[in-house]
Amino acid sequence: MKVVFVQTNPSQLDAPFYQRLSETLPGETLVLFWNDFGAVRSRIDPELGVVPQFPDSYEYPSLWVDKRTRGLLALWRAIVKQRPRLALFQDQSWLERIVLSVLLRLSGVAVGLRSDKNCFSETARSGWGRRLEGLFVRKCFNVLAPVSALTSSYYFWPPTRDSMLLPYCSDGEKFSPTGARALASRLEVRQRFGIAETAKLFLSVIKFAEREDPRTVIEAFGVLSEQVPDAWLIMVGSGPLLEREMAWVAQRNIANVRFTGYIPYANLEQYFFAADVLVHLPKVGPWEVSVPDALLAGKGVIATDVVGSARLLLTGELTKYLVEVGDVNGTARRMRELCTIVDTEALFGPAKASASECFSVSATARHWASWLQGLEARVLS
Repeated sequence: MKVVFVQTNPSQLDAPFYQRLSETLPGETLVLFWNDFGAVRSRIDPELGVVPQFPDSYEYPSLWVDKRTRGLLALWRAIVKQRPRLALFQDQSWLERIVLSVLLRLSGVAVGLRSDKNCFSETARSGWGRRLEGLFVRKCFNVLAPVSALTSSYYFWPPTRDSMLLPYCSDGEKFSPTGARALASRLEVRQRFGIAETAKLFLSVIKFAEREDPRTVIEAFGVLSEQVPDAWLIMVGSGPLLEREMAWVAQRNIANVRFTGYIPYANLEQYFFAADVLVHLPKVGPWEVSVPDALLAGKGVIATDVVGSARLLLTGELTKYLVEVGDVNGTARRMRELCTIVDTEALFGPAKASASECFSVSATARHWASWLQGLEARVLS
């Protein structure tokens, strides 16, 4: 076996990548869940206020090790039994990862870290603190699997050391608006909310929590709606601030704002198909997968300049669609500008191409399959 991916929490973003990779390399990959609840998530997401509903259509080799009755040594045994070239850790505690790294390396198994940490993370360090953190990571792990190049830079990971991007992939087959299905979804969603086909529709796919700052999205749209009365905003998502924001919109009588509540991932693409522009304005966002999702769907994007995916994908003339955190008027100006653009997909075409090549499920699985072929000779040398 080439690689065991060790996860605590199941991930709807990683599942399609695991399936595609296992289809490309049959019998060479395994996802090992180590927790006290199994391979199906049962805990509430505190930013959503609900238990996320994951699609059950993905199939890939997996194994569950019960953390309640079987500790670190049992997990180590379960990994070693598979005889992998690489064990990749991602959402365990640092102490657990350190202990397992020592045990596995002594057993002849290379150990990797998958991380999305970068300079935009809430826990990002600077100066000597960052240098020491990078040194620690480089000493503990043979391989880095960064969500983006921003992570490699944060940890000072040298280009001579083994590394392979493992982003929170966007599913190009799911979000690319091809054929009659996408058009039908676009019309159905717009008709449901009474939105004309010619109206400019802005979309916010958001967790209603302070970190994602729903109020700035609403305030910016309020400014826009005074200038463009036929513009619309749909806010998809749930969380502890949802009722507060709904009440705020009603009190100020902001027209053409609609809230959907929580939408399962299986149905999410319908809202991307219906919209023209994604507005995503978190105060902290080391990655944020909705940005490449929107680009793959052929949509425009306005995002804060602390969103990792937006910083990497909105380059050249598109950097003007990166706005400062909390900048209501600046965001409204960019929204107003995009109301005048007839072909938004063409404008954001270069960003869409980059998202497809670097951060899609198919591209990531293809790159990983190629990289894993020569893994043993590299990381164990």
